[in-house]
Amino acid sequence: MDDLDLSTWDAQQPTPGFAGRVLEVALQHRESEVAPRRAPRWHWLAAAIVSTVAVAAAAWIAFPEQVSEGSLVADSRVEQRVGERAVVVLEEGSVLSWKGEEIKQSAGEAFYRVEPGSSLTVTTPAGRIEVLGTCFRVHVRPPQESERADETSHADNTEHGALTIVSVYEGKVAAVQGRHRAMLRPGQSAKLGPGGVELLSGGAAIEEAHAQLSQPVVDEAFAEANANLVKEVSQLNRRLRALEQRKAELEGRLTTARKKLGSLAEGQAPRLRDEFDLDVDDWKLLAKDGTIKYRIPCQKHWTPTPEAHDALGLAPGDVEIINAAHLRSQGRVWGVVRQLCVNAVGNAQIVDEIGLNTCVHLVLNQARREDMSATNEALRQVSEIRAGEREATSDEVPRHPVMDLFLTLTKEMQLFEADLSASFGPGEAKQIAWAAEICKSTSVFGGPGPREP
Repeated sequence: MDDLDLSTWDAQQPTPGFAGRVLEVALQHRESEVAPRRAPRWHWLAAAIVSTVAVAAAAWIAFPEQVSEGSLVADSRVEQRVGERAVVVLEEGSVLSWKGEEIKQSAGEAFYRVEPGSSLTVTTPAGRIEVLGTCFRVHVRPPQESERADETSHADNTEHGALTIVSVYEGKVAAVQGRHRAMLRPGQSAKLGPGGVELLSGGAAIEEAHAQLSQPVVDEAFAEANANLVKEVSQLNRRLRALEQRKAELEGRLTTARKKLGSLAEGQAPRLRDEFDLDVDDWKLLAKDGTIKYRIPCQKHWTPTPEAHDALGLAPGDVEIINAAHLRSQGRVWGVVRQLCVNAVGNAQIVDEIGLNTCVHLVLNQARREDMSATNEALRQVSEIRAGEREATSDEVPRHPVMDLFLTLTKEMQLFEADLSASFGPGEAKQIAWAAEICKSTSVFGGPGPREP
């Protein structure tokens, strides 16, 4: 609004002694916020506001000697005589310069006491305050750092991001920004900023405005560039993790190839299968001490990566087939393990939260606590069944929970292959099921050792 004259507002006139009471409360509050600082000397300032001209003049003698020109950066609360008629109390961090009756407050918060006389002007980055004789406070947020190079001395030029709040305790001042002009009387406050001169009505609005001055200015262009950089870093991190995973897989393949090469050099037949793709001979070796070794498809939602897709030579529709086979595998395994875990723990809700891998260990550990000897025998029998040295009992016959657990886990890859065979055929199904690119989980449980004679 152009030429805004707040003098037409019916502002409530302060009661006698209002300025003194306001200053006493405000300055005590300010002192509690900034303590410890140099002991304030506000007693004379409050007295000057509410006393007679004679008392004010007497208090004035105690102020520092007037300085017609200078500048000051406050590293603590400090009072300064400015020109012939003004005393300014600056809070820590305030920046002030002056020449005669022209004052420039670049940043921070300051209280002014100006004796009546000719006009005095306080210029801020967001506008200027014209004064005849009064007590008022000015709070300034300086312009954004990136804009300081464009700073000009033109009083009507509002610099980017700059805000100013002026509060009047006694007398009246004019808040000016370009064509916007507002007259403020005691008890009134206004904000000067990008929106012009805005009257602040009520204590809450004033507090909110002061809080706004404490917030950093956001450069939209900088914020956008920063967001783009964060996004780029995130993408690079994902690519790096994918490369690290691929590197680990290639290193695993290299280790396997070297072992095969070593076997050839020693005249032994190289192992061409995955180390967890166990045949009868492998199980016979494990059965000597009851060791259990297995691999199962990972028990979570998984989709082949583009690298896995290319390495396996999959057609577009093949991914859905593999995903569906993974889900069926999860259902088979979890259906058995979950019930065994509920029997061991006694709480289905807890079982659903801890998941499959933890449940496997819980079932085994609980069985060992109840009967170590029977548990060790169950481990031996599982490896002997897989080695073809022992017949598996019927599913209708009650079995040791550890036997149920590991018979399920050691058979799952066979069932997974059979599931894939329905779509890919046996040969390709085996290649896909045991490919390094397929998500899987592997475990080895050391055996209890041979039976005692």
